[in-house]
Amino acid sequence: MTTTNPFAALDDYELAHLVEHLRAVGDDRALHRLLRMSTADGANGWYAEKEGREGIGGYLDDVAIARDVAATATTTALQRNMPATAMADELRYALVVSSINSISRVLPPTLLAALVRVGHWPITQAMRYADQQPFAPLRAEAFARLAEHTTDQQRLRCLHAALNAARAIRARPDWRLRALGQIAFRAPSPLRADVVREGLAVLRDIGQVEIDENTATFLQAVPDELWPEVEFQLTVLPLTLTGPVRPGESLTGGRPDPWTFGVRSFCPLITRFGEPLFRSVVEAARAEAEPVLRGLLLAACADRQPALLAEARQAADPIWQADVRAELDVAVATHLDPASRRELLDDAVQRGRAESYPPTRARMLLALAPAVPEPQQSALLAETLAACRLVDDGSARSYLFRLLLPLLPDEAAAELVTDTDRLGDGPEWGRVVSALAPRLAPSALLHLLGRVQRIDDDKAVISALLKLAAQLEPEARTSLVQRLLDLMPAQSDAISSSYWTTMAGQLSLGEFASAVTAAGRMTHGDRRSSALRALAEQATDDARLAAVAAVGDIAVHVTALRSRAAAHPDPGRRDALLRHAVAIALTLDDLQERLRAAVAVFTSGRRDPDAAHALVAAVRASDWTPAAKADGIASLVGFLPEGERVAAAADVLGRIKAIQDEQRPMIERLAPLLRPLQYIRDEYHPGTALRAVYAHLGPDQWPLTLEIIGGIRDMYERSSALSEFARNAPDVVSLETGYFGVAAGLRTLRDWASAHFAGIQFTRDDDLRRRIVDFLFAQVSSFPVDRAGGHDIDFLTGLAGHLDRARLDAVITVATKIADGFFRDRALSSLVQHLPPSEAVAAAVAIQTPLWRARALIPLLHRPLSSADRATALAALIELGPNTDLLPVVDQLPPDQRVVVLQAAARTAINGQGSSSMSSQVAEFVATAPAKQLHAVWSDAVPGLGARSRGVLLNNLEWPCRFVARLGGSAAVRAVADAVLDVRLWWP
Repeated sequence: MTTTNPFAALDDYELAHLVEHLRAVGDDRALHRLLRMSTADGANGWYAEKEGREGIGGYLDDVAIARDVAATATTTALQRNMPATAMADELRYALVVSSINSISRVLPPTLLAALVRVGHWPITQAMRYADQQPFAPLRAEAFARLAEHTTDQQRLRCLHAALNAARAIRARPDWRLRALGQIAFRAPSPLRADVVREGLAVLRDIGQVEIDENTATFLQAVPDELWPEVEFQLTVLPLTLTGPVRPGESLTGGRPDPWTFGVRSFCPLITRFGEPLFRSVVEAARAEAEPVLRGLLLAACADRQPALLAEARQAADPIWQADVRAELDVAVATHLDPASRRELLDDAVQRGRAESYPPTRARMLLALAPAVPEPQQSALLAETLAACRLVDDGSARSYLFRLLLPLLPDEAAAELVTDTDRLGDGPEWGRVVSALAPRLAPSALLHLLGRVQRIDDDKAVISALLKLAAQLEPEARTSLVQRLLDLMPAQSDAISSSYWTTMAGQLSLGEFASAVTAAGRMTHGDRRSSALRALAEQATDDARLAAVAAVGDIAVHVTALRSRAAAHPDPGRRDALLRHAVAIALTLDDLQERLRAAVAVFTSGRRDPDAAHALVAAVRASDWTPAAKADGIASLVGFLPEGERVAAAADVLGRIKAIQDEQRPMIERLAPLLRPLQYIRDEYHPGTALRAVYAHLGPDQWPLTLEIIGGIRDMYERSSALSEFARNAPDVVSLETGYFGVAAGLRTLRDWASAHFAGIQFTRDDDLRRRIVDFLFAQVSSFPVDRAGGHDIDFLTGLAGHLDRARLDAVITVATKIADGFFRDRALSSLVQHLPPSEAVAAAVAIQTPLWRARALIPLLHRPLSSADRATALAALIELGPNTDLLPVVDQLPPDQRVVVLQAAARTAINGQGSSSMSSQVAEFVATAPAKQLHAVWSDAVPGLGARSRGVLLNNLEWPCRFVARLGGSAAVRAVADAVLDVRLWWP
């Protein structure tokens, strides 16, 4: 501890009890000042001293005391009808705790354990950080790993804490199984047996054995004496390589697909299996549709049953991805004779080195490196590391590093410490450090710890300050605006233009000029332009226009001229401003910028056919890609001289068709190897270009247009393009044009129905409309009630409005048979709207899911109802209690329920979970409700805010700030701004 800390002179007793003493004597001001004091180097003095001498736990205990003191002060002030300025302190301590949590949640369990292992942290401090981890799977792993580095008594405390965390994992039983495996691996014999049997209960609840890393982690922890019991359970459950889609799957962006790590983790366990279980594994492999997973598992089984090797090799035949094929080549090669193995691997290595796309090259070399002998392996690992570093996507790069690390020698692994600084926070950084930390020396661990202790959320800080500024009157926010202007230009890599837009709308003329100057000083070109354009969009008077023009950026000047023209009341002056905008837009050197700026002005109301003609010629003569040319010309078609538009639209169609013809061999080669709806990265999507030319196409061009639309492989893109075509050319909806032939090729019910519904909506032929409805209704009998999801339900609800009563009843009958209760009630909530009022109310009241019952009843209350039906509907809504779905009809609820619904919505808003649709009612409630009602919401919601990461809290600070502004006044709002800047300084 440096002597710059004012609390370094306190003895241990004073440090431990000073906060309690200040609370006891009622010196609230001194207590809050104590926790705000900074050291000479900008750290929080009390945190630094407490964390250094007692660990994080003592500091958090003191913060909890200070928060309680502030909450009491808030209550007292409101009881005395005084401004509750202490609300700012409550938010301050929520921000402090969230800062600590932000550090805890990105502190990987392996790094936590490594810090204890090298003696940098005592076990008690590490345990408190582990306890602050809000994500139960990581909390369980952290305590399990800490159990390896402590005494027997503390070891049991860690293991029981890990067990409690594992049992808190609800939505992902597979993660709970993995956590139990991590605990069992480190538990002493009596406890290990209990944990293993608890894991078996989880397996029974899952109902199958999933061949992945979670199951492998659990099975690796099973001791020999318990294996017969476990193996018996494995033999009576089905084995599968494909588990269900579970929560969290969306967080695996960048992960190699297909994910083979799980199967490869499981394969070494096969040698332990008895014959019945081995046969089950083989059957599961043969049943798997994904070729590489099937091949990897069969290749692992070939050690025991060599005949399976041929099946493993056959699995490689349909695999088109070079990196995936390389993984299976390695698995097969281990079973070949030396010469054949060398030939197979040499060929694969050569193909990997020749691959130009960095992610594919990295994955190929990563798969091959473990299989080649030295010294070739060392060279190949070096090439693999270099290839991984070229992968732009941070998430994908982090997965590659994680998989590569076990193969690298310690010296090479240590070099990856610097690579972690290029990874984003959270999962990207954590998954690499998790693999890296156990292998590092103390100095490297401290580097990683320093990175953990940097939160780097200035974007969220600025977001919060913008929201705080919005709560202040203009004369009260000058200093806060200046702080923003000091912060924002320095964040050129992080701050989006929307923040500049939000701020620009709040600025006085002088502040606006300062903001333009600050943005103009930014050094990051793209971000500078975005910031200046955002400000230019607010150039609604001549002074602001002049301030933007002075920067000297032509594209930004064009934006400012458009904004000034839109705000000018004189039509002649508007036209002159836009004419000037066109003239300077055409002086831009970069053709792409010139095109973008000119089209923006044309769209604003100043059409210049000659300029559009010149731009089309420039695009045609450019070296742009065919797709860029098609899109560029299409964006100009509507602004060309009228006599040129049809020909230009035909030119665009021809270009699109040529692109599709060129891509067809690639798509035809890939399509059979992909899942039906799997995305092809390089396929050109012509939807934007088509929408720009639809209005200029005649019937003679419809066949080519429909052929183009039918050639779009992406089903959603094809459906959207077809529906938009029907909107712009209603007569294309005909049995003779081929419209329905294209619609019939759509493979999902959602997209297929969307194209047919567009036909119903836009056709001018009443007889055809009836025929489409008849055709669609005929499909209802085959509706997939056993597996219907949201998009399927849209078919029923979209069709209902076109049906007579008898058919509507038939559709409702089908909806009542939908197996999933949630989706069944969702469908019924929409379908009952088409019934007569009394029947609709009765049907809506019978809906079981509260959400969908509310969604069904609320629209009905806006219809003419008898007094009895209205009373029935309101009684059913009252049963739902404080349900925020009742907000649209909150004024019709009884007074007591109205209050609790608004309070629930306000509580949801403070917690950052509200939807935009509730904003107006909640805003009115916060602005007008009695202080007592608002304080009840505040005191219930605020204590939980610190559990979030700081970035999340800052990004959702708007509603807490509204409460502070209403009950605490401007001084409290400014105090919250000080708190935001303080925590940014203390934990940057």
